[in-house]
Amino acid sequence: MLFNNPTYGTIFRTFSPQRLFTAVGSNITEGLFFVPGSNGTVRATVSGFGAVFTDVDRPAGSGPERNRRASTLIQYFGTAAADGDDDDDDDEKLLFKGVVPASPGDGSLSFFGIVFTDARIARVRITSGSVAPGPNDDGKRDIVMMDDFLYGEPQPLQ
Repeated sequence: MLFNNPTYGTIFRTFSPQRLFTAVGSNITEGLFFVPGSNGTVRATVSGFGAVFTDVDRPAGSGPERNRRASTLIQYFGTAAADGDDDDDDDEKLLFKGVVPASPGDGSLSFFGIVFTDARIARVRITSGSVAPGPNDDGKRDIVMMDDFLYGEPQPLQ
């Protein structure tokens, strides 16, 4: 039983078996990139990033609230270092923000991703659903899980 909620076993489906996941206690996942084999000590950028989601029910603008924000989206950030700026002041700039398309029905799959011509994505922030999964899901909110992440070969920050 997922998150102490008996309905979750039937409403979420996977693209790749054994890969269903979500942030614990939140609907926000932050992703940083590192050079493989560096034990997380060498920051990196990638040229593209995409994710598979399951059960995205609400697109932007739908639901009872007027002008509500999308329930599921990915924000892509670059760093000052990735832009050639020598300042190490943690400045980031939003490169792109994309809304994950809704797909009707329980267990449906959605995908969103982007690719640049060079490695400029240093961090992603994924908002999966309108609230975090939990035992008290009332069915009025959009609970979303994630499946696979796809991304380009990490390149060290220059």
